[in-house]
Amino acid sequence: MISVSDALEKLLTLVAPMPVEDVPLRAAAGRVLAREVKAGRTQPPFAASSCAMSFSSAQTDRVITCASLLKADGGVAMVGDGVNDAP
Repeated sequence: MISVSDALEKLLTLVAPMPVEDVPLRAAAGRVLAREVKAGRTQPPFAASSCAMSFSSAQTDRVITCASLLKADGGVAMVGDGVNDAP
């Protein structure tokens, strides 16, 4: 019996890489990329941000700490008693 590395070496001598071809995106299903794909522009093409929301009930000192951390990270914190706290 031969080692896995020897078997792989023998196998790879029997094959050669396929030539690279450019195909339309819709025709590329099931194919393997020959090189990295890069976008021509960012998406969306305008300034946008995602919105992550968290709702929590906590002691006042912890709410203040969380709000301070969010603000320091560029986030927005809304603090209230949980009743009629709509923006």
